[in-house]
Amino acid sequence: MKLETIIGVVIVGALLVGGFLYNTSSKKIAAVDLSAPAKTLDEKKKKFTVAPDISSPDGFINTEGKPITLAELKGKIVVLLDIWTYSCINCQRTIPRLNDLYAKYKDLGLEIVGLHTPEFSFEKVQKNVEDAVKRFDIKYPVVLDNDFSTWNAYGNRYWPRKYLIDID
Repeated sequence: MKLETIIGVVIVGALLVGGFLYNTSSKKIAAVDLSAPAKTLDEKKKKFTVAPDISSPDGFINTEGKPITLAELKGKIVVLLDIWTYSCINCQRTIPRLNDLYAKYKDLGLEIVGLHTPEFSFEKVQKNVEDAVKRFDIKYPVVLDNDFSTWNAYGNRYWPRKYLIDID
């Protein structure tokens, strides 16, 4: 089965039954059996921690001048949080696939939020990030996390890192 098909099934499953959740106690993503009945929000809260929201953002790109939060998307759509930095070659290699996923699934309930967390001081400059977003043809929202506050809230340790956050 093609990766694109698998991702599509995961997104639909996450929309329907809360397919994936971030478990902060084990720092792992946990899959939900799609054949099992949907878990209630209370059942999910007993097993998983709610994904942390974006913390003290330093700027926004592709948001029409408005801030974006994960809380405002809760209950509406599935979010793929992509922690990246523009000079990282491994991050650069994932961008074409993310662009394809966004184009294919944005109208079906998937939002990608790029969390740009800089490795080097020149990557903290919003204009530099804006130029990179344009160069890579990124259409999804990008949030600048210059102080690593959201990175730390997720207990993240490397670039690139993807977190698939279910509708709840």
